Amino acid sequence: MKKDSSVHLTEEALNDALIGMSSTEEDLHLAACELCRAKLQAFESDMLMFDEASLAWSEARSATMPAIEVQRKRHSKLFFNAAWAISMALVLLVCLPTLHFTHVFSLHRHGSLTTAGDSESQIAQDNELLQAVDVAVNADDLSSMGEYSTSTRIHPHSGLQRSAR
Repeated sequence: MKKDSSVHLTEEALNDALIGMSSTEEDLHLAACELCRAKLQAFESDMLMFDEASLAWSEARSATMPAIEVQRKRHSKLFFNAAWAISMALVLLVCLPTLHFTHVFSLHRHGSLTTAGDSESQIAQDNELLQAVDVAVNADDLSSMGEYSTSTRIHPHSGLQRSAR
């Protein structure tokens, strides 16, 4: 600030006065100069009007806030329900196979497991088919084994006698 009283405060000096950081010289000038004091009061009144308007807007806006809170509660309830459903699905994924295995194992153990559609005639027919396949597979095996005269031989590791069919 210049010491000449005809020179008014700069914008920076007025800003310092608004935030309470003015120097003693600037305070003395504001006390003596009507124009600088009027600028400062006009800005202060503008700030006061802005504060009032923003406060009124906040109060009007807060009237709509419970609707947002209800929406948040709805989302949290939805999240809780989804989390519950996922956890129950995981429990079922783990428990159902275990229960099924336990049930099947107990049926095998007690000999009460019967498969639908496995009649005696079906089992006999399956056995005949398996024997036919076995003969077809071993027919080629016998011809190649016969060349080396390995039709009857004791297996070196098991000590069992192998014979050609």
